[in-house]
Amino acid sequence: MNIKTASIFALLTMLVAGCSQQPTPDAATEADESPAAPVEQVVEKPARGALEEPLPEGVQLNFRYHVRGDRVLDKDGRRDRRRVGMEYLEGDQGTTFASVEKSMTAAGFTLRDRKEMDNGNIRAKFAKPRYGTVIVTVTPGMDVKARNPAAVGRIFLSWPVPKAEESEAG
Repeated sequence: MNIKTASIFALLTMLVAGCSQQPTPDAATEADESPAAPVEQVVEKPARGALEEPLPEGVQLNFRYHVRGDRVLDKDGRRDRRRVGMEYLEGDQGTTFASVEKSMTAAGFTLRDRKEMDNGNIRAKFAKPRYGTVIVTVTPGMDVKARNPAAVGRIFLSWPVPKAEESEAG
């Protein structure tokens, strides 16, 4: 056996030994005692695991979701709006909308309008003084290919970009 082959063999042996090590009992115990995992958030940009910016002020979603997109829609002659598209990973359209409504109300928003659309979507408008209107759309299922295999439906939120951020961006 030459030196090159012996070196590769030794390296592979160390790699296999390192991969097969079991976690220490302390690490396993700490994992079991940790609090419940936070709501899943996966983003394409700028980093996985978080939205580009928080949801509308005070809104906390209490179900698992996967972020499909997060962008600002630049509208000529109108205030820019931020649009976040997500896939909900549990429940159904009714329970997901009820959860969003509860979160919006807890953050100080008031339900202004709720409609069942012809395509089966639920579309609602929530308003908060000095903030503007948040439009929420919840689909009854996946109308496009899911990006997360656990996805059961989609949700979209759209709201005005706060004026301070809008002037910084422009």
